[in-house]
Amino acid sequence: MSSFNTERYLNDNGIPYRTHGGNIVSGYFNIACPFCGDHGFHRGIHPQNGYTNCWRCDKQSIESLIKELEQCSWKKAFSIVKKYSIKDCDIIESKEEIEYKTTLDLPKDFSQHFPQGYKEYIEDRGFDFLELRKKYNILASGSHGKYKFRIIIPIFMNGRMVSYVGRDVTDKQNEKYKYCEEKNVVVPRKDLLFGLDSVKSRTAILTEGVFDAINVGDGAVAMLSINFTRSQVLQLKEKGIENFYLGFDKGELAQNKAKELEGMLTFAKNINYIELPEGVDDLGELNKEDVKSLRRIIF
Repeated sequence: MSSFNTERYLNDNGIPYRTHGGNIVSGYFNIACPFCGDHGFHRGIHPQNGYTNCWRCDKQSIESLIKELEQCSWKKAFSIVKKYSIKDCDIIESKEEIEYKTTLDLPKDFSQHFPQGYKEYIEDRGFDFLELRKKYNILASGSHGKYKFRIIIPIFMNGRMVSYVGRDVTDKQNEKYKYCEEKNVVVPRKDLLFGLDSVKSRTAILTEGVFDAINVGDGAVAMLSINFTRSQVLQLKEKGIENFYLGFDKGELAQNKAKELEGMLTFAKNINYIELPEGVDDLGELNKEDVKSLRRIIF
């Protein structure tokens, strides 16, 4: 992992900044925000967290800020960030290292017995319950505790279970998806990819959620969020994937993130976008015939 040499970048490009004064947090470099047009040095950049914040508008990644400042492509923005990166080993950190487990211990209330409501939820989404349970080793949570009323989907990487995510079957809980607590995982959330083991060629479909990947089948990899990390992208590279089909949700935010991801895939030979049919918002909603057609085109 690396950090952005903010001071050097700003000095090289003649961008005025402040490191102290009103509304400036220690450790930040504040500049005039190019997104909202404010000239009061409200956009703060922290070299190590990968994001920038403006007191007046919103949070943006460093790559998004570079793209806006330089009016360049995503690919160019990522190359600039790479140029000004510095290794974390050159920075003294006060954060305590987390020791991750070597094996994943599942909560005692996770079970292979599925209440009828859980089965109905799966089948209502167009999935075959028995097939899903056999292929993905899904489990059911109990009616109490942190993961109550959830279908538990284990996440495997390199053949071993490293984490899991629970999907609310009631659609009434605050969190639709709930991940294994960081203190209990084998692989941290920032490094997780669902379905990577199923990629057997140099081609993969990248999508957001687990049910998107499950619906499409082998060769589909879920980033588990639209907020992906460099570590996840590096794993895609190490897997030897060269041809990517981006299947993010239809919404504007998701599509913007897909473009950002395209800029990070600098090693790719081909990058294509999947166009969803009218009335379908994500890959998890595709019917079986549409999935077959998509797979024939891609694989």
